[in-house]
Amino acid sequence: MKQNGLGPRSLVLLGPQTGALKWGNGLGALILGVVFVAASAGLVVSSLLILLGGEHATRTVARQGGSRDLWEVLLRTLFFALIVLLLKLVLAVPLAMLIRLESVRNAAWLLLLPWMLPVAVSSLGWLWLFYDVDGGANLALTWFGYPQVAWFGGRWTAAGLLILFNVWRELPLWALAVSRAMKGFGGDLEFLATTDGLSRWQHWRLMVMPRLSPVIAALAIISTIWAFGEFESVWLLTRGGPGTSTEILTVYAFRDAFQNQNLAAGAAAFLYFIPLASLSIFGLMTLYCSAAKRAHL
Repeated sequence: MKQNGLGPRSLVLLGPQTGALKWGNGLGALILGVVFVAASAGLVVSSLLILLGGEHATRTVARQGGSRDLWEVLLRTLFFALIVLLLKLVLAVPLAMLIRLESVRNAAWLLLLPWMLPVAVSSLGWLWLFYDVDGGANLALTWFGYPQVAWFGGRWTAAGLLILFNVWRELPLWALAVSRAMKGFGGDLEFLATTDGLSRWQHWRLMVMPRLSPVIAALAIISTIWAFGEFESVWLLTRGGPGTSTEILTVYAFRDAFQNQNLAAGAAAFLYFIPLASLSIFGLMTLYCSAAKRAHL
């Protein structure tokens, strides 16, 4: 049975009633992103030229490019951004469905508290919770008869806590945005899906995902930019340690520029990062434009 002649494919063609940007807006955002990346590269290059002059700037950039530490930091930064993004992609929709329940809807705004708190305040809270000696987590382990753990003393535990901290801070924003995008799934669209005989999986694939994909793609772009520029939480929680195991690009450049008193080296490190960041953001922007176009077919 069909409602007003609409089958499953017709329901997809309806697209979202509100919330998604049109293809033209997505293309405009892509152009703005390219302009922003070009401006960032120009700023770094001009800084190098001002600090060192042409010949010295070229030597500094070449020296950084030959540094194994720099490439390890770049890979670590990409890994950090990717894991944070994947965790938020996996957790955002279930959390959005949870906060749409009547019993928790009125308290959903409390989810924004981790995002609203200053990073310094929330970082200090996590430092206390996972402090190596008698921190909150270790006291709980002791209570249940387990030995205490040096959370920030191990390479993988420190990296895991940094990732979890960033997911904890930003996931509520994702969940509320996705929940808002899901607001129109009931009513007439739900009725059309039911009368057309769609299974739950078909309803999700043909109606829900086309509506959510532009929102999720836009959130992914923002998340990637924030992860690439993350500094405060890494510096306050681990300072890149133990050793350099959690040192990402911002911390690496900060050490070069200010602790080692080598501003040119810090700027040169970012110059190598711009192409990698540009490719990542360009790929996400392409996905966003494609999702926005499909949502409005």
